Amino acid sequence: MAQDSDAPNRALAVREGAQQPVEMKLSDSLRSAARDEFVYVGRNGEVRPVWRYKAGRAVALGMAGTLGLAGIGLCFAVGMPWLSILYVGALGVVGNAWRHGERLKAAAALVAAERLDEAEVRLHDLVRTRTASKMVKALAWHNLGGVELRRSNPNLALEHVQRARALLASTRKRTAGPWPWINRFTEALLLAQTGRIAEAGKAIEELGAAPEGEYFEILHINVRLMLAFSAGDVALLPPDIHEWTRLALDTTSAELALTLLAWAHDRRGDEDMRGLLVEQALDRMDESLFRRLYPKAYAWLTAHRPAA
Repeated sequence: MAQDSDAPNRALAVREGAQQPVEMKLSDSLRSAARDEFVYVGRNGEVRPVWRYKAGRAVALGMAGTLGLAGIGLCFAVGMPWLSILYVGALGVVGNAWRHGERLKAAAALVAAERLDEAEVRLHDLVRTRTASKMVKALAWHNLGGVELRRSNPNLALEHVQRARALLASTRKRTAGPWPWINRFTEALLLAQTGRIAEAGKAIEELGAAPEGEYFEILHINVRLMLAFSAGDVALLPPDIHEWTRLALDTTSAELALTLLAWAHDRRGDEDMRGLLVEQALDRMDESLFRRLYPKAYAWLTAHRPAA
């Protein structure tokens, strides 16, 4: 039977309406990271270079494979091949954990790319998967919180983040890494954003024990500012917020901090600094996304937008 001459080209064509796979983008620096990029955070809140993340994954996978295969070989060498089933099972567990981790990464990348419906389906699949670890399920719920926040549903986002917190509390400290702190910062921000001021204040007190890594520093600033903004009380902030302002201006994706710092300077009568911070916030943000994430902060910002 004759073949079409353009068959190879048709086989490679992208179906109309199909979307390309999304890859997780990584940045070496918190200060230069774009809004759709991720950073590798250590358990103390310090941002580590991307090569360490990639090297650590490669080493972990290589060691697991080497030890598993070596164990299987040893079982046959000593005449007890039936014991090799234990090592085969162990390799299966490692492979399963790796696969779920890759699924989680793919879903998080979809959230960052604003493909929320796809991300939601994948994340709900993970929380229902029996073989997924508590850690994977906790991070799936945390990311589902991100999905709902991007849909302007902060109360539902808070519920998801609190589910994640419950799972993280039952996860081994070494396995959980920085996530219990990141999750608690997110919860505190959502509590403040939804007007649960007393609960947010209690969470902030607990967060005073968080390590002082640079990633936690910017989260701490955001939470303190959101609490003051939601309470309408600038007195809840330190008298001197110069260092917070400097850090926000030095950080590419600090739209929330810049906006709320503009509000704080406005309340304290510093119109020049307010104007600078408003311009910087507007220059750096995706307004459509920011409006969905933080509608009240966005409303204040646009009310103080410089005249054209």
